[in-house]
Amino acid sequence: MNNLSNKVRNQLNLFTAVGTPNTVVISSRKDFDVLLTGFDKLRAITYVASPDLLLEFFEKHGYTEVEVIVGENLSEPYHDSLKQKGMKTIEQLAERIEGGTLRIFIPSRTIHTKLYILEGQGFSRVISSSANFTITAREASRQMNYAWYVDLPADDPFLGQVVNDYQTHLKLGKCELFMGDLLELIRKSQSMPREQIIKIWIEGESADEAELEVKETWQKITRQSLDPYGEPIFTVQLPKSPQGMEIIRKSISRHLNAPIIGDEIQINWEGFCRYFEKDIGLPPMYVNLEKHEVVVGVNGTINMRTAPLPDSAMVNRALEHIETYFNGVDSAQTLDATYAKMSMFEALLYLFFAPFANEYKRAKRKHYGIADPRGPRFLFIYGPSYNGKSHFCQFALKLLTGHVVQPLSSRHHFNKRAIGNIRTCGIQFPLVFDDVESKRVTALAETLKSYWESGWEEDYPLPQIILTSNDSSIKEWAKSRVKRIVFDAHFLGTEHEKQRLGNAFRQDNHIFTWFTHLYFRHLKDNEPPSNDELHHARLVFKEMYQYAGRPLPEFFPNEMVENLYDPDRKVWNELFQLKHAETQSKDDRLIVKFSKDMQFWEVERYRSCLPQSVKCDQRRGNTLVIESPSEFWEWLKEDPSYRRSLLSRLLKRKH
Repeated sequence: MNNLSNKVRNQLNLFTAVGTPNTVVISSRKDFDVLLTGFDKLRAITYVASPDLLLEFFEKHGYTEVEVIVGENLSEPYHDSLKQKGMKTIEQLAERIEGGTLRIFIPSRTIHTKLYILEGQGFSRVISSSANFTITAREASRQMNYAWYVDLPADDPFLGQVVNDYQTHLKLGKCELFMGDLLELIRKSQSMPREQIIKIWIEGESADEAELEVKETWQKITRQSLDPYGEPIFTVQLPKSPQGMEIIRKSISRHLNAPIIGDEIQINWEGFCRYFEKDIGLPPMYVNLEKHEVVVGVNGTINMRTAPLPDSAMVNRALEHIETYFNGVDSAQTLDATYAKMSMFEALLYLFFAPFANEYKRAKRKHYGIADPRGPRFLFIYGPSYNGKSHFCQFALKLLTGHVVQPLSSRHHFNKRAIGNIRTCGIQFPLVFDDVESKRVTALAETLKSYWESGWEEDYPLPQIILTSNDSSIKEWAKSRVKRIVFDAHFLGTEHEKQRLGNAFRQDNHIFTWFTHLYFRHLKDNEPPSNDELHHARLVFKEMYQYAGRPLPEFFPNEMVENLYDPDRKVWNELFQLKHAETQSKDDRLIVKFSKDMQFWEVERYRSCLPQSVKCDQRRGNTLVIESPSEFWEWLKEDPSYRRSLLSRLLKRKH
């Protein structure tokens, strides 16, 4: 008894130390509002909470974050009540929850506590009350409630104790996030209109089934539209579920101007191609594995992009045409013309490989299973302005299609919804986004991370993604998911260069049709896939060079160009060669001190260039602390420019 008395006495001493609490009888709306007004964040435990009131705290009271634990598992009643609130309220709740500013937790056991913790500028308010967080309690027209509250500084120990008690409720209640299943549906069903996903969630029916039906319908439409031996007008069976039917009606029927007749939709292949070319901005492409054919719809025609090798002289002219385009680097400003040409050749191999990216992923799944869930790396071409990235993409896409095709606008198409809509259709023409800002890549991190890892299905091919950018910096998560190639040349835009480009674009070249013919043969090898996505592409080009009796140019990339030239290593070597940084060893760590005129973002960019094998977790001002110096120096020495600069320094010492 004495122990209990001492415990109670200590708690009372703690309570009185923070000041005398205030009390209020909540008998009007004003009493409720005054109690909770003037704060930015709210954490609450309440038996029930009104969705309308939660949203009002953001819109009218200026709250930036609200977290609520409801007293009992009312997910089903909440779910049902939201049906009466309308689509707008549900969309607003979902948007808040998806953005992380609103969290509603549903417990697995009943909680009767009613506690409110409000955070303001420099202080917090703790409220214990009989009132629930509801419109009824707030209006106080049919009920009256009582509350005591106390305002505390942010570092007050009693406040810390209350926050710990709140966290205990969250832990012991085994709470789950309300609407978490809706957010998962939104994440998985990126091709569906958001409104349609919410409708499916409200009605408690399967979005997976509707998503699958829509995918299957698109696949049938794509394959039949791009069948060079098929009928120009054909019908496809509609989904059986009402949700799938509704999506088809709102998307496919409207986009393709396709009439629905009974339980079928009538497709005109010209309308199909026109939708992709004019509305989306790319020609549809289909890789037919059974017939060993690649077909593309462009300019209102279906073009076969697979053909057996012609006479060797024609293949030789096609290869010469490509080399002539790459040799344009000789008239540009560059420190290493061979490296610049090799980078362009590597990028061209990738563009040719891109339609077969699904087969690379299929081989990885077959041989490695869950041990390696990654798909082919995205291609990331970067370099400063006027280095030929855009013209290269146009040149490569013309080789793929036989027609002039522009890259996709990153401003209009490089977003979650646009990519989701395209990936549902089953086309395999690469999504080439030109001039992408790094912040846009960061904004699409989750979409890109899951694209091949969880978003790929065996029977539903995806178009590979290719990006060009003036910004070389990428986040840590992207380093292992992208193949980076730098175009290290600066074109001056002279009349001679313009004439050279004009000649290159005017000449027809059927090399891609022969490439696909040979590539299909290598898909039969049934060998474990190489870490080099372009392994088969290199072999096919070598076969064409051998067939044409033409020697491989010195800039042909016999292996991954990043193994031969690492642009990040080059950046670091140039940093030391220009004496813009110095190093110092200390406690088994390497201290890299940058010159005082270096800006924060410049230092951060150098840190982002380090490989994953080099640990560099600390940055103090203009200093980087490298935790694994041996790995750093080993990485740096692999660069040819490092060896050349080291040799030159040794020679100077001898003289």
